[in-house]
Amino acid sequence: MPDKLNYYKSLLNLEYDDAIQSLIKKYGAALDDYFKEASYNKFLNGEIKSPTKGKTSRTKDGLYCHHIDEDKF
Repeated sequence: MPDKLNYYKSLLNLEYDDAIQSLIKKYGAALDDYFKEASYNKFLNGEIKSPTKGKTSRTKDGLYCHHIDEDKF
């Protein structure tokens, strides 16, 4: 089995926060904010339906980026 697949399978055995830290250590932090601040403020004020996301795509690295605290309310 390829090393990359084994690495991703090993993430499944980690707690959420540990998996996040492992991915950050391996790939580095996000390159942009998840939401653009000005757009998010417009969203909070009810001016737009949803905030604009930043340039967080990391598909070249085989990653799907999301907000780290997406599991919290």
